[in-house]
Order: sequence, then C-alpha cells, then structure tokens
Amino acid sequence: MNSNYLSVPFRHRSLCVVLGMLLCGNVFAADKPKAADEADQGQTLKSLQGVGKRVRTHRREKDVTGLGKIIKSSETLNKQQVIDIRDLVRYDPGVAVVEQGRGASSGYSIRGVDKNRVATTVDGIAQVQSYAVQGARPGSGAINEVEYENIASVEISKGASSSEYGSGSLGGAVGFRTKEAEDLIGAGKNWGVQAKTAYSSKNRQWVKSLGGAFRQGAWEGLLQYTTRRGEAIRPHKDAVNSTVYQITRLGGYPNEYDHRYADGDGFKRSTEYFILEDECPDFNCTPKARAVVSNALKPVEALSNPTAKQQQWLDKTQHITERVSASDYTGPGRVLPDPLTYRTGSWLARGAYRFSPRHSVGTVYENTVQRYDTRDMSLPTFYPVTLANREYFGLAGGVYRGGRYLDGLVAEGGTGLQWSRTQYVDEKHRKQRWGVFYRYNNSDKDSALDTAQLSFDHQNIRIDNTLEKRYCSEYPTVDKNCRATADKAGSYNHTDANRYSERHHLLRLDVGKELKWGAVRNRLSASVGVDRFESVLNRNRYESDVAAREYELVHVPGRRGNGAFETPYLYRKVGESVSHVDYCQQNLSSFYACGKRRINGHNAFFGLRNNISFGQYVDVGLGVRYDRHRFRSSDKWTASNSFRNWSWNTGLVVKPTANIALSYRASSGYRVPSFQELFGYRLPGHEQGKDDKFHRPTEVVPEKSLNHEWGLTLKGAAGTLELTQFDNRYRGLIAVSEKYDPELKLGLVNYRNAQDVRLKGVNIAGRLDGNGVWDKIPDGLYATVAFNRIKPKSVKNRPDLAFVESYLLDTVQPSRYILGLGYDHPEKKWGANLNFTYSKPKNPDELRTYYQGGTGRINKAGSAFSSKAWKTVDVSAYYSPYKNLTLRGSVYNLANYRYVTWEALRQTSAGAVNRHAEGGNYARYAAPGRNFAVSVEMKF
Repeated sequence: MNSNYLSVPFRHRSLCVVLGMLLCGNVFAADKPKAADEADQGQTLKSLQGVGKRVRTHRREKDVTGLGKIIKSSETLNKQQVIDIRDLVRYDPGVAVVEQGRGASSGYSIRGVDKNRVATTVDGIAQVQSYAVQGARPGSGAINEVEYENIASVEISKGASSSEYGSGSLGGAVGFRTKEAEDLIGAGKNWGVQAKTAYSSKNRQWVKSLGGAFRQGAWEGLLQYTTRRGEAIRPHKDAVNSTVYQITRLGGYPNEYDHRYADGDGFKRSTEYFILEDECPDFNCTPKARAVVSNALKPVEALSNPTAKQQQWLDKTQHITERVSASDYTGPGRVLPDPLTYRTGSWLARGAYRFSPRHSVGTVYENTVQRYDTRDMSLPTFYPVTLANREYFGLAGGVYRGGRYLDGLVAEGGTGLQWSRTQYVDEKHRKQRWGVFYRYNNSDKDSALDTAQLSFDHQNIRIDNTLEKRYCSEYPTVDKNCRATADKAGSYNHTDANRYSERHHLLRLDVGKELKWGAVRNRLSASVGVDRFESVLNRNRYESDVAAREYELVHVPGRRGNGAFETPYLYRKVGESVSHVDYCQQNLSSFYACGKRRINGHNAFFGLRNNISFGQYVDVGLGVRYDRHRFRSSDKWTASNSFRNWSWNTGLVVKPTANIALSYRASSGYRVPSFQELFGYRLPGHEQGKDDKFHRPTEVVPEKSLNHEWGLTLKGAAGTLELTQFDNRYRGLIAVSEKYDPELKLGLVNYRNAQDVRLKGVNIAGRLDGNGVWDKIPDGLYATVAFNRIKPKSVKNRPDLAFVESYLLDTVQPSRYILGLGYDHPEKKWGANLNFTYSKPKNPDELRTYYQGGTGRINKAGSAFSSKAWKTVDVSAYYSPYKNLTLRGSVYNLANYRYVTWEALRQTSAGAVNRHAEGGNYARYAAPGRNFAVSVEMKF
C-alpha cells in the first residue's frame, strides 16, 4: 500500500488519556445504581420475548464482549430525530449509508465493505439484495428502505457477524425488530395510542404516523399507519447563489441567403427554396427556404468587414446563448440535485392470543410502498453545439410546414431539434409480509426451555425501475406525460423498464435456556430454520416511438424546381406516422435480452450459542452456525450451485475489577454469490445458442472474512470509556475478471474470486457523567465522545486473473470525531444536546486502483473527486409539558458551514451503483446549509 496510509498521526491519544484519568479517578468509588446501564452507553432497549412480557436486551446479549455493537431503541430513534436512513447513523462513525444515486439507498458501508456485503434483516428475515443491471441501462441497485416508525429496535453489528446473521454479514450487519402491542401500551394500561408528526427542512419531508394497540383478556393487537412526503436533499444555498449559468445551444434558421457570395450590402439568395403542395396546391405561392442548424454554414473568409445588414443576418445564423437559473439548468455541470418526489405509505398490523400464561400464538402483517420519481437533469434539455452538423440533422431535408422551420431539423435517430430532451427515472418499492408464530415464555425457568419461538414468514419485495425519455414538448417546456404523436414530427419517447423481486418463505425455531452451577452461569440458545427463496429480474418493456412526416418531390411540367427562389423545389406530403419499435421482439443478445431471469433455491441453517459467566470476573462466549445454500436456474448460462459454510464467533471478557474490562472478540463471516453474480457477466453481442462456447456460468466460492477485536472498557461513577482496535481480513472478494481458457485459447470474462483485502482500525466511544465527576454538577449533565478510523493495510489481486481492477477503497469512510454535550432533566421533562462533528479528508490514495492488462499493470483513478476535511455543529432539544406530549427540535449545521461529505461525493466514484458523470459540479454534492427538524409526539 501507499506509504501515506501509515503517516496519519494518532492524534486522539490525548483525548483518551484525559477521559481515562477522569474515569480512573472513580474506578474504586462506589458505583451508582445506573452505572451498569451506562456501561452500555445508553444502548439498552426493551423488546418482546413473549406476549405481555418485556425483558431487557443489550449489546452483550448475543456477544459477551459487546465489541462492534450499537443498539438503538425506538426511544433513541425519536430522541435523535431519525427521520430517514441517513439520520440513523449520523452520529455513529464507521457506519455510512450507500447512496444509490436516485434518491434511494443501496444499504450500508461498514469496515470497508458495503451493499450486499453488509446484511440487512427485519425480524430475522433478509431484505432484498442490491441488484444492478449490467451496463448503462436502468437497473435500480437499491434496497428496500425500512419504515423507521415500525421499528422497536435496531442492532448495528460492526465486523464479521455471520454466526448471528448468516450470509452477507461479511463486514457487519444491521438488524431491525418491528414493534409489538407492548411497545405502544403504557404500564398498567390495556390500550395505547401514539401519534407523531415530523418535518425536516433539508428535503422538505413530512412524516405522519398514527398507531394504536390494545390488550383485552388473552387478546392483544396493534395497527399503525405511516406516510411520508419529501423531495431531494437541498444543498447549501451558497452552492446555488454562487453559480451562474450561461449556455450556448444549437438552434436553426431558414437558409435564405448564401453566405459565400456577397450582394451589395447583403448576400445573394441561396438555392434552398421550396413550396409545399398542401400549403399551395397550384405552387404559385412565395417559396420558403430550407432550415439548417446554426453555424452549419460558414461565410467566406474574405468577409472580414461585413456590412450592418450582413452582420444582422449573420447574427441570426449563430448558436443561441442564454442565461438560465440554477434550478432550470440541465447538464453535467448542474449544481442542484435532480428533482425528486418521494412518497411512502406503510401499514403494520399484529395480533396475538395468549391461551395460557406461558403459551401464545400470533400473526403479523406489513405492507410498505415507496416511490422515488426523479428527473435526470444531467441530460441537457437542449442540443449541444457539438452537433452542429447539417448532415446529422438532415433526415427531414429541412422541409417544414408554415413558419415552424425547426420541424425541418430532424436528427439521424428521428428526434427533432424543436423538442426538449428529458429523461425520468421512476422507482417503486413494495414490501409485503405476513407471518404467524407460536411463543413459549417460562419466566420461572423451571422446565427444559425458558423461551421458544416457532415462526413462519412470507415476504415479497418488489422494485420497479422505469426509465422514460421524452422528446416531445416544445423547448424549453417539459412534460413528463407527453408522447410522440403524428402531428409532432420528430417527437420521440422511449421506455426501458425492469422489475426485480425477491420472495422468502422462512420457517424458523429459536429456543433459549439459562443454566447455573454455582458461580457459573450458561445462557444457551439455538436456532434452526429453512428459507426458501426466489429471485426474478423481469425486463418487461424496452420500446420506442418516433413520429415522422414524409415528403416527396413533385415534378410539374414546365417547372424546373432547382431550389432557386424563382424556381423552388416542389414537395408533397406523403403522410404522418408514428413508428413503434418493441426491442423485446427482436433477437437481442443475452446482454440486452428481455424476459425473466429466475433463480430459485433454499437456505437451511442451524446455530448454537453459549454465553458463559464465571462469577463476576470472566465471561466467555461461543457461537457457531452452519448454512447450506442451494441455487437452481433453468437458464444454462446462469449458475446452479450449492454452498456449505460454517461461521463462528468467540468472545472473552476479563474483569480484574468491577470497573475495568479487557475484551477480545474473534468472528468469521461469509457471503454466497449474489443473484446478480449468479446470473453472470454477459458479453455484449453474445446470444444464447449461438455463442454458448464463449460463455461459462459463474464458478466461485463464498467470500470469507475474519474479524479480530481487542477492547478496553473503563467504567465508574464518572461514566464509561471503551477503546477498541480491530483487524478485518477479506478473502476471495468477487469481481469481474478475465481468465485464460486453454480449450478456446482465449480469455473469458465473468465473476470470479479475485481480490483480498486487509484493514485495521480503532474505535472510541465514551460517556462522561458530570454529576459523577463532581457532585456539584447537576444530575443529568453529560458529555460523549465517538471516534473511528480505518486504515487499509493491503489490497491484492489474484495473480491468475487479468483485467480485474484492484479493490476500490471508496468504501472506507474518512476518520471522524464526534463530541457531544447534553443535559436530560431527571424526570425527562426537557433536555438538550450539542454535537460537534469533525471529519478528516478522504485519502486520494484510497481512490487509486490498478488492473493487470495485456500490456502490464495499468493505474487509474476511481473518482475525479475526494472530499476535504469538514466540521459541523448540531443542536437538539425536547420538551414535555405534559405526560402525553413531547416536542422535539433540532438545528443541523448551526454555523451554516459549507462542506461536502464523502458519502455524498462517492456517487461519482467507479464503485457507485448508478455513477454520476465524471467532471460534474463538485458543489452539487454539498451538504445542506443550516436546516432544522421538528416533531410532535403524543402518547396516550
């Protein structure tokens, strides 16, 4: 690796020393009753394990060390004003959202990997994979985003976590748990209602949620509905106000004069005149000149001093220069994000019946619809001057009706110069889930099992992606609903639509038991299940319509028709028509082929875990999981294969005193090939049946990861401090590459295990309780610190492969510090918090890749931009004037600082799902200026 990776000074040591001294001053002091909870940094939540029964859940529930775990309850989400996916990890350095490029997201980035290498589950059910259609064609690449108002808790697990989450947990996992009736019903009540309205100014998003729950006898239920309306995130106003656009576009004019020949103070008439029969049946009208594009015809060089009349005419032949606002400008240099309309609606329903104190059955239903409608304004609405070529716009021969001379300028593809060029990308995500379950909860712990849950869930997630091109509204107007019609010569519309869907049928059994032998306590748990799944990519529409008007020359006896003003060409309209082309009906190559790409299969698994406590000094955690995946497809070019994987997790905590803990965690992860990788890389132009010998189905083994973490935790009356160092190794990462085939004596391109990566890093998390430091400080005043740094140590390509790029480290987040100062009233009537965030710049060396080509190693840049260092200050507060009412408000980027995050700028890198054009405007990715969020919460 580049030596620059090793030159970053460890500047956070001084911060750790200060916090450590403060904490160690209280190490042997008597702990306050809440110290144990504070050791989890406020990351403790409540969740249902049985109907009507709550138990405490914390970050050490699955792993005794708690290293790499972040737990957030619904109360935490409300306090942090989590309105969308980006808000969820705002104050969690080392975790980032992967921008999909069209308003949605493609999952999370953790520990240097992202998308399908970070698992996302809801109630233990895997969510949809990121599937990007090969090539520069519409393919979403998005995942379905979770409705946060439905969530009771979320666990973020950093580092390999496959023993807990299965395939895809290579660098980590994010697991959500949905609400149950108990989450809405207050203590001592048998019903509860929650209502919330929130607004975020950064994207003008409104959130409205209403839910109710009841408990009557042995019955209980919950029903909640949430709707959202929003727009694209608006960048800093300075980025807009400082931008002035002046465009030069292609125009046209009737070619009345021949610029090559002067005639007194003007020019001689051209030989481009014509008469239309349907406008002048006897051909005795004043002729018109054919249309030509601007600057297509140059005057003679000798015309160095044109007369006023000549100059007046020459001005009409030039390209058109205009000034446009930042909101109206179209093109790669646009500073504003693409216009976006975001709408969602989500239903969550649960019901349960407890037929004995220990036994209950229930059902769950969820239906969420999300829409992202975007206009791609990187496509210029106008025609650029680079197309100033008469032959290119000569399809209509320059002939037109009336005075609409632009009708006579039709390009080779059949599109007319007078129509605005617009492009829209619409996405619709729909998730439907229903399930049934049986629960057993023995709080007395006097039988063979303490807890058990048998569940069956059906989940269907569908992502519709439609690209629409509309060249059919007169420039400069735009109309998404316009269509090519016969009366609009040169109008054009194009549709390219895909639907990607995944179905899961998950049958699962989870059991738990706690055993004690003297000072030794065993917390045993086991899981077994089968998930039957189906992946279908359906390319169902690929078509175009183009309108044309045809003319033919008319030969009239005695009329020569040579284009002169006196003897113009004579034309007759043959007809007007709209040509429809359905490309799906053509013999397309496998790269473009329409139809369904179906892959079926199942995943059978079982897992065991035992967390052992040897008194109060030593904790040991052991976990193991076995998975068997089987994939099948009727398409012979798609891989059908089976994979067997063992994953494990072990943890050790040594507590020499009640205030010091030394921790070690080791875990493994794996990822079976995604559905996109199983479908395989299709070489453009190759057709099934014709080119079978040049294609091989994907042959890979699962990607593997190994995670080592070491931690030191200090806790006392003053608070907690956790220092962690981690080492993550990824082996056999799958990428497109070329490998020599000795039978064909040429290289074949496909997905292969191609890359090995090793990363190291540190993480710091701490909380300081002011009253614990000095009893004169008001109880409730606290300070927090969080820091994360990742340093690449090695990146290698497999030596037997060619034309494979080295792993692009755009997945690595720049080092980030977050310092907080807050106060919570002891009775939670009000509170306030101030957070300072500082991010280091993105290391440009991490954006350089190389690949082994036929002529040797070739270096290339993975992105035209790298982010600079930035800082920001956020302030939030809440106030509860009554028990049932809470008002919350936050101001972000309080100082109105102008900055660009790497997470936003990453949309320009080669690793982006829908890569934005290189060389675009850096300011387009500017974070919002000063913005706010407010919410009103009512609970009864």
